[in-house]
Amino acid sequence: METGRAKCTVHFLPARAGDCLVLELDNKNCILIDCGYPSTYREELKPLLQKLAKDGCRISLMILTHIDEDHISGAISFIEENGDAENPQIIQVDEIWHNGIFNTVLQSELFLKHKREKVPKGQPEKYRRTRGLLKKQLHGEEGMISALQSKLFESVCAKHHYRINSTFEDRCVLQNCRYFMEDCEVKVLSPGIGEIENLRKMLDREMIRAFGADYTYNRTEEFAELLELIARYRGKDEAGTFTIKQIAAGAGDIEAWLGTSGLAKMNEINCASIVVAIQYKEIKLLFMGDSESGLWAEQLEPHYDLIKVSHHGTTKPNLAWMEHTNATKLLISTDGSRHGHPEDEFLARAMKGEFTELYFNYNIQRKSVILTMQGKYHFKAEFGKKEITLN
Repeated sequence: METGRAKCTVHFLPARAGDCLVLELDNKNCILIDCGYPSTYREELKPLLQKLAKDGCRISLMILTHIDEDHISGAISFIEENGDAENPQIIQVDEIWHNGIFNTVLQSELFLKHKREKVPKGQPEKYRRTRGLLKKQLHGEEGMISALQSKLFESVCAKHHYRINSTFEDRCVLQNCRYFMEDCEVKVLSPGIGEIENLRKMLDREMIRAFGADYTYNRTEEFAELLELIARYRGKDEAGTFTIKQIAAGAGDIEAWLGTSGLAKMNEINCASIVVAIQYKEIKLLFMGDSESGLWAEQLEPHYDLIKVSHHGTTKPNLAWMEHTNATKLLISTDGSRHGHPEDEFLARAMKGEFTELYFNYNIQRKSVILTMQGKYHFKAEFGKKEITLN
């Protein structure tokens, strides 16, 4: 990797309960990581992409870390509006990484053995009814999940001729793969094949539970939509145990916050998140989706200039990496509206850790306490800052 003075800007966009970040390199290459909700795209990402395109930039790499709605649904809106990959209406997108239903999950003997040219009479109707019930259970940001949100992202990309996972063997983004572009290296730390297999097995178990061991399917968008909805429903975040200690912990006593997390485990969808370490000349960054860092923390370097933490600041998925590395700048992406994000214990560990700057893309509930603790623990906190420059 070439060394020398470099500059890059991380556009840390407000994405409600989700993630949306754009890494803008000073060589006009950009990396887009997750797109939040459709409103994230309309209100934040689209104006930024239009400005970047006007400045001569391109999206050299777009990464959708996993299939959770708060990371992917805005991407569907973006690709639909951007149109054909060869004649983009907003900005050029060269390569997309996404381990989706069509291009990854179904590419396994586990599902191929159930594939048929014709499915038994009555089964499509069962699938249709199940899809309808799941949609009623799964409320999107703006009410019921719309047809647009329910479409699989890779189907939209195929419609507009985008390249998905084209640099990977078997079209699957996996651990230890590397991608190079003009003084920039992107290394995949996760998922491993084990995490992909666990996701497949979970979906197969749910299909068997709902429709029996002899379920069949043909390769239609309707079936892929059913799998996506099952994944979203089954993949709802596990609630941690709300402890008496958490209730008793004083709002201004962050030492009392330690040990208050229920340490909820990450589900199979989150564990299959794409985690990337990016190095642009001497600048090192780490983006981990909603992954469980215990699966890959041993690959980390001792220090990064910037880390986007896992799963919106819950404690369990961040414990392992915090034992293996540190960073100058730490990004916590959440508006605090869901699942108690970020958790008090994680905030306490971050404030007491070896981090110089903490960035939040919203004014979270604990803002006043965090600001009060800056002097004592020698860090600087920023709230709502959309552009973070590294050089």
